Amino acid sequence: MNKKRYTIECLTNLHVGSGDINYGTIDRLVQRDAVTDLPTIHASGLKGALKEFFDANNEINNDFFSIVFGSVPNSRKTKSNKQNIGSYIFNDSHLLALPLRANDAPYYMATCPEVFNKFTNANVPDINKAVLIGGERKNSQIEDLEENDFEEKDPFTEETTKLLKDQLGTKIIVLPFKEFKKYCNNLPAIARNYLENGESKNLWYEEVVPSKSIFWTDIIDGTETNEINKKIEDTFSKIEESSVQIGANASIGYGQCKFKSV
Repeated sequence: MNKKRYTIECLTNLHVGSGDINYGTIDRLVQRDAVTDLPTIHASGLKGALKEFFDANNEINNDFFSIVFGSVPNSRKTKSNKQNIGSYIFNDSHLLALPLRANDAPYYMATCPEVFNKFTNANVPDINKAVLIGGERKNSQIEDLEENDFEEKDPFTEETTKLLKDQLGTKIIVLPFKEFKKYCNNLPAIARNYLENGESKNLWYEEVVPSKSIFWTDIIDGTETNEINKKIEDTFSKIEESSVQIGANASIGYGQCKFKSV
């Protein structure tokens, strides 16, 4: 088996709905991990999005869909098509980083040791206060953080700092898990309006994961190594060549994402 790890950068706001009934002020919530309660993209939604992405390319034949996904898209189904178990294994996508507004840059990418270590199998040490990388505390003024919320000294080694920058860029803030989760629990909520014959009938609110956020996922190729399956693998790599639409509201630009192999 060949496992590939990808980062998924949100080029636009993302809403992959949880489907849960909510009696709060936000009507439609995003999917969340059952253990950490952080935003996630369930494997079934990711698989469906990638299947639609390849379906839009008419040059890709049905053998590819059968091997990778287990069945061809509905638009291509005939009586001769049989549904089987696909050879590719899709996993949930985990949140890696969120953008936070700042004073000295458009945003800083926020993560936490627990989340980053799961992604890299690194050993970023636990912290009690925020650590700023690529900025100065007095000038940065990260949203909702005061100067005394930061560590006095950078506890990270040069190797750890380089690892963070390689994945998240030059402006980073590493938060304790509790603080990181606080931001994840206060995602933007966008007002939407239901119109009927041009008349407003209902105002409702939809939670979104903001653009520039980064997820990661593992996709496992369970096929045997041969010439045919090598061509399948090469075709699958097209997900890195252009954006993939994930989740709802494609018509208003939501869910455009960029895949990058790690």
